Amino acid sequence: MSRIASSNEGFSSEMQKVAEQVRSILGFVPNSLLLLNFNPALAQTVASLSAIIMSDSEDGISAELKSLVALIVSSAAGCEYCKSHTRYSAKKKGIATNKIANIWEYQTNELFSEAERAALTVAKGSAFAPNTVTDDDFVEIKKHFSTNQILEIVSVISLFGFLNRWNGTLLTDIEKVI
Repeated sequence: MSRIASSNEGFSSEMQKVAEQVRSILGFVPNSLLLLNFNPALAQTVASLSAIIMSDSEDGISAELKSLVALIVSSAAGCEYCKSHTRYSAKKKGIATNKIANIWEYQTNELFSEAERAALTVAKGSAFAPNTVTDDDFVEIKKHFSTNQILEIVSVISLFGFLNRWNGTLLTDIEKVI
């Protein structure tokens, strides 16, 4: 049970638009957004940041890799809420169920490319406190991604670092639809 009950106050007109966009993507408004809504400025900022980070860009990383990075970060951090959401989102994006199920075997499973392995190694290591990412991990990731793409991967990691701490600390209730 969540440590703080979700806000039933409704959304500002700006946040109503965001909530509807999220509903169109996920099919529901997440409880984490309802909790963020206690502070509308924070909710708007997190929603805007999430949209920027998770959107497609011309020379950026794929939506599939962003989803896999979010999943491994949330799994390594132990956030059940975010882990549930990232699995759900990955399925909605069409990522193969067996790839999602084998995320922890990314280093040896043939479903994952060398580029994905490099990105997921950095993502997993960054989820731990203290951070366990090494210089060797960065040598490997640089073989597969441009500087901008690496920064995009790190932005996904950082976004989910915040969401993992937010939802893990508040024990945000997982929606019944997931």
